[in-house]
Amino acid sequence: AQPLSTTASCGSHLKGGWVMSLPGGWHSLLEVNPQLKQGRVLLYADAPVDHQALEVSVQLSHGMLQLQLDGKAALQVDLGDGAAEPLLRASHDHLAVQLKLSDAWLARQHARAQGPDLAEESEECEVELCCRACRAPLLRERSAEEGPLQALHLPTDLWQACAEVVACEECMPLGQGHLRAEPGRLFVSCQSLLAARGDLSMTLVPSEGLLRCSCGAVVGEADGIRTSRRPGKVARKLCSWGHVCRSAGVLLYKHRASMPLRARDALADYTEEASVLAHLLTLRISEGQSRFVVLPSHPSAGSLRDGPAFSISEALEVRLVLPELLLLRGDQVQLASKVLFRECRCAALPELTQVVVPQEAFEALCSSLDSWVQRLPPSLTAAPGAEWQCSYLPRPPEL
Repeated sequence: AQPLSTTASCGSHLKGGWVMSLPGGWHSLLEVNPQLKQGRVLLYADAPVDHQALEVSVQLSHGMLQLQLDGKAALQVDLGDGAAEPLLRASHDHLAVQLKLSDAWLARQHARAQGPDLAEESEECEVELCCRACRAPLLRERSAEEGPLQALHLPTDLWQACAEVVACEECMPLGQGHLRAEPGRLFVSCQSLLAARGDLSMTLVPSEGLLRCSCGAVVGEADGIRTSRRPGKVARKLCSWGHVCRSAGVLLYKHRASMPLRARDALADYTEEASVLAHLLTLRISEGQSRFVVLPSHPSAGSLRDGPAFSISEALEVRLVLPELLLLRGDQVQLASKVLFRECRCAALPELTQVVVPQEAFEALCSSLDSWVQRLPPSLTAAPGAEWQCSYLPRPPEL
């Protein structure tokens, strides 16, 4: 193995994928389990090297992790204050340095992984939303008299449950939403944005309960065009953007929208595969299950990419192993989950909860799982059973 000479810091920006490339054909990744308050630095080389035969020494001093290969300085990783008790474990195709992490260290990394607070940022910058597929604006231009759109956090379902305890059925019928859209305000939830129809662009078209951009991409959910039926008169069709439904609520998907903010997309971490994982995690909490069969829906026009560089399965069986993980590379922190998966045939699906997702979301799910399998050493992606493989899926921020 060639000795390395570099310093990787948790405060320096490094471009590329989530696996950090180092000189000499080495790669590293920091995997953190917040519940156990432990982490491990994974190191592996491209060359066919028996990592168990390497002479490696590890030292941690004042937050600086130092590794030596064959007696030479190899790698320095600035972990910051809060990491302690390094323990080296060697496999035939990778090295792992286990660490104990303090609560303060975990709190710092978790806060960095959440990204910007959209409600707070809207107080300083004007809110802009555009379609992620074609970059067309999703919000209409506002006049000077109206002022900028105000972004607020959407109350959680716990607030609704408490309100229903003290409210009668006439005040708050069961089954309805606990907050309605209001013109001039944008309510931010974990996976979506609640807006009034009157604040959206006129180019958006509601169709069969979905909201489509002019390019055809589905960007949210909305009721169809309403009709008015009066006795003795012909049914009158009302424009869905007219006065009757100007304040009607529309849900915009975060993973289908972009929000330019301070030279970056504030919604970049809300991806197709992250939205699928968020739905599986919700089912895990509500139904108490951790194994699911994910199926693609019927493809719509333009939903498939031209010539994908990865295989598309008929279906996937996904098992959530570690729902809450942090992956660190440089100054980038990614919320993630570790999963086991295997391909399934539609003719012989296992008797599990079936989750049908859009074709483009299923394609992104397959791509994300396959990319980790291709990058990581075989021992890190191997799982019990010949058909199973281990991989990561990104979790969206919780704000």
